[in-house]
Amino acid sequence: MSSRFCIIFLNTAHDYGYFKLFLNVLEPFQTKNVSIKNVIMKTSLIFILLLLCSTSFASKELDIPGSYAQLDSIKQRKTLKVNESMFYFNFPNLPKGVDFGIIYDYNGGPGKTVFLGKKRFFEVKLKPGTYYFQLLLNKEYFEITTNQISVKSREKAFLSCYFQRVYDNDIQVVEKPVLYFYPNVLTSISVKLEPKGELAFTYPAYKNKWSFTADSAGNLTLDNKTYNYLFWESNQVITPESFDLTSGFVIDRDSTIEFLEASLEQFGLNDKEMADFITYWGPQLMKNERNYIHFVFNEDCSIFADLTIEPEPAQLNRIYILSQAIPKDVSLEIKKQEIPTCNRSGFTVIEWGGSTINSIAF
Repeated sequence: MSSRFCIIFLNTAHDYGYFKLFLNVLEPFQTKNVSIKNVIMKTSLIFILLLLCSTSFASKELDIPGSYAQLDSIKQRKTLKVNESMFYFNFPNLPKGVDFGIIYDYNGGPGKTVFLGKKRFFEVKLKPGTYYFQLLLNKEYFEITTNQISVKSREKAFLSCYFQRVYDNDIQVVEKPVLYFYPNVLTSISVKLEPKGELAFTYPAYKNKWSFTADSAGNLTLDNKTYNYLFWESNQVITPESFDLTSGFVIDRDSTIEFLEASLEQFGLNDKEMADFITYWGPQLMKNERNYIHFVFNEDCSIFADLTIEPEPAQLNRIYILSQAIPKDVSLEIKKQEIPTCNRSGFTVIEWGGSTINSIAF
């Protein structure tokens, strides 16, 4: 029996130090005169050590980066028949416009392939029971293995699945997107935010949506507190392939502020919005001697997040900045990017944000 315990313990601890401690614990069992009290005490110690080790390794596994799925909810669906259940898999961080093929299996069964097309979800109809799923995008991404999920008759389980590259240098923080609101009169507004990644921080706190009032000067009131804007950040997969980077700007450190002022004025930000933008991005850009800069405007910004605003604004103007440091010895000639001028007539919403890209090959 003691050898069986040794195997279990070593598989859990993976540590020779723990093994020596374990042998010391077992030493009294090798003598002939062992009291029941000592046996109980030593056995209890073994199980405590096993519990501590397994708990330690479980916590380490949670810290390992990789693809993952989270169960959002399980709901009754009258559209399902008796003795039917369904799983809904949503993929919020997969880029749009690409037809991904996903291989999946459940409970270790044979794999099946489903093509998403323009959708970013698929559904699997099964009998009620307990299931776990494995999902594979391709060899460039970590595989997803879900926890076991139990569904009853006519229940539908909703899961959000996030694929991460195996060696992913493209997961970046979409930094400080902020939203300003300028209705014509005092207005109650709600905002639904759907980032194309995992939210890292929001202020004020985002709880399924933001609900607040805004006046024509842009003052936002939420829970009896006043804010200048709504703030969010998220971790997202951002690759050069996601954008048309054939145009942009090469800006030296000393020209950074002048460039930002001219570009943001051309786009149509007001003095306060420009000051907020420049005091955040200026210092970051000026850490480098030179930067490649590319702006993303308006509808194209949906690659970072979708916004649902009620009532719908007359104008939704969005500008994101992408940047990467350029080595001093690199000569780069690039087409100058055109900057549109936004329309601010009627109920207007302004958003700015950005990210640093580290994987453009110059």
